[in-house]
Amino acid sequence: MNSRNLTNISDAVSITCQLRSYAINTAAIYEITKVVRSNLGLESFHIGLSFVGSRAIRSLNRQFRGYDKVTDVLSFPQVDWPKPVPFRKKTNASKSRVKSAVPNLLGDIVISIPVAARNAKNIGQTLERELCFLIVHGFLHLCGYDHIVKKDESRMLKAQRHLMQQLESGGRRPLWSNCVKAVVRRRK
Repeated sequence: MNSRNLTNISDAVSITCQLRSYAINTAAIYEITKVVRSNLGLESFHIGLSFVGSRAIRSLNRQFRGYDKVTDVLSFPQVDWPKPVPFRKKTNASKSRVKSAVPNLLGDIVISIPVAARNAKNIGQTLERELCFLIVHGFLHLCGYDHIVKKDESRMLKAQRHLMQQLESGGRRPLWSNCVKAVVRRRK
């Protein structure tokens, strides 16, 4: 994949954005992933996070899942968890699930910002919140969560609610504030 920008913020997350029409606030995205990793006890794990357009995600969906249609988020886990990673009630950065001097690769999350923007508009929320939700959703898929079976869906929804509350209650504004903005191009 050709990327417009690549940011490797510490050894925790690599962020790429292939879209010229959106600007990603990598510091805000990093803070979101930091809270999620901490709540799941996965501080020693690295993730890749890519923001793409509709054509790119459709191509990935067709190639890896056999569905020739656009979607909002795809997750590519690198760890096969025997059961979903439980979130912590209290975060404690010093107690990671896996101790390692070199980060372990948890996997990659690919998000289509145009699809996320449509979804946000359709449900009446901001693009920033929808993007954060998709990061959380994708992260949970990397951690063994799924929503195909009702029991699994219930567990995943509970984890999503918990993580979104953690991201919302961090300060004066939610951590997702200003994580993305549309770039207006002037015609010459």
